[in-house]
Amino acid sequence: KAGSNNVQVIDVANGHTLTKLYTGATPWRLQISPNKQQLWVQHWYAERTTVVDLGKHTITATLPLRGPGMFNKKGDLFYSFSWPNNALSIYNTTKMSLRETKETEIKHAFDLALPGAEGRLLVGQYDPITKVKRPLYDYVFPYNLKKGESGVPIQSGDSSARLRLDPTGEFVVAANFDGQELILI
Repeated sequence: KAGSNNVQVIDVANGHTLTKLYTGATPWRLQISPNKQQLWVQHWYAERTTVVDLGKHTITATLPLRGPGMFNKKGDLFYSFSWPNNALSIYNTTKMSLRETKETEIKHAFDLALPGAEGRLLVGQYDPITKVKRPLYDYVFPYNLKKGESGVPIQSGDSSARLRLDPTGEFVVAANFDGQELILI
């Protein structure tokens, strides 16, 4: 809950709260690890990511990342920006340590997707802060993780605030806040 600055563990069978964890100010992104053992909670105002052990309901690590972030398919790496910065941080999820940081040309990364083959990250841009004359980002950027470089931008409509893979993993749907449209990439 962003307003109460906690994450609640709820028994879905009866709706009762099992525990509340203060993970930081304004949780805005939640990522469950591929093995379903951890919840990575990214916080807007606290500018950090808190790792929660889902079996023990305890906080096991805190990392200096606002987000957005996501796991690779194996779950051994976590890719994250710290909005609005353009550096991509790559964390080893076993050691909870920074593996590397890559400076990119991409500013205001607001959501990420890993389509198809490993090694390519799609980055959607959005600026939720500016209220007057908001910058419009008309492209989703492919980023080659191995080469550390951006590819040719893909037309995606106005300000791709959310990126989601279709069930096959072949296509990405870009939800555009300013254009109020969905674009299939």
